[in-house]
Amino acid sequence: YGSSLELNWLLGDYELTSLSAWRGQDMRPSVYSIDAGPLSTFEARRKNTARSMLSQEIRLTSPQNEMLEYVTGIYLSRQKVDQTGESALLRPALPFAPVTISITAGLNSGETTTESAALFGDGKLHLDEKFSLLGGLRVSKDRVEASNWSELDPDLPANVTPYTPRARSTGKVNDSSLSGRIGAEYKPVEDVLLYGTYAHGYLGPTVTFSALSGTRTVVNPQTVDDFTIGAKTTLLDGRLTLNGNLFHDKYKNLQTAVLRGSEFLTENAGGLRSQGFEIETNLQVTKELRLNASLSYADAVFTD
Repeated sequence: YGSSLELNWLLGDYELTSLSAWRGQDMRPSVYSIDAGPLSTFEARRKNTARSMLSQEIRLTSPQNEMLEYVTGIYLSRQKVDQTGESALLRPALPFAPVTISITAGLNSGETTTESAALFGDGKLHLDEKFSLLGGLRVSKDRVEASNWSELDPDLPANVTPYTPRARSTGKVNDSSLSGRIGAEYKPVEDVLLYGTYAHGYLGPTVTFSALSGTRTVVNPQTVDDFTIGAKTTLLDGRLTLNGNLFHDKYKNLQTAVLRGSEFLTENAGGLRSQGFEIETNLQVTKELRLNASLSYADAVFTD
């Protein structure tokens, strides 16, 4: 659930836009099997997880059809995740003995708050009717604070193996980044656009905790360098479009889910190289019928 508000003002030939948004999510109590087996050997109970995010963007858009067209602005956001209790149970001897082990040391709980701010600008410089230069820049600042602990679970069965709840553990991380893109577009004829871009992307850091041991992990920022060349075409008097591109991406400190024991944790997996192509087309057969097709291929390998 959530809500958003968009306001626009005309400042002469310029347009000022304000985008405000709020999103919330409440995950209700649930019980699920971790091993998906017919017996309750390895199961978990979740009390509640609440997520909320508030964001504000203000941007200024330049007049259209000018030699220089651009958008610039500021973006702010704050996201909070509250996990109020998750309990995982292991019954290793089922169906022969009702021994129960709390592998989360009771009710595992945690809080994570992420605050982000960014200044950005993106534009296109028309050198003539056929050739244009592209460019963009984004300066970001991220701050993450997280904590994790466990407490006694009153709903555990009486035969549970004795356990000691974990004390609160905290972690925080701050990072600043510079990302952006450069490129060019060329239109040899009216219905054909050729382009090439280089972009440097960024995904901010975070702090994660093991639900089983409480081990804290600081996840470093992920970066990617992307090289893309492609073409966009319109044929058959506008009824057929055919677009395609070749890409080469190089990731550093890839953030992904890593299996540690019996749980998945978000960690840095090192470097990744991905390259391939994408093709998409659509054909307006009649006023009532439109056909779409797409194909993509990626060859990805871990580089370290």
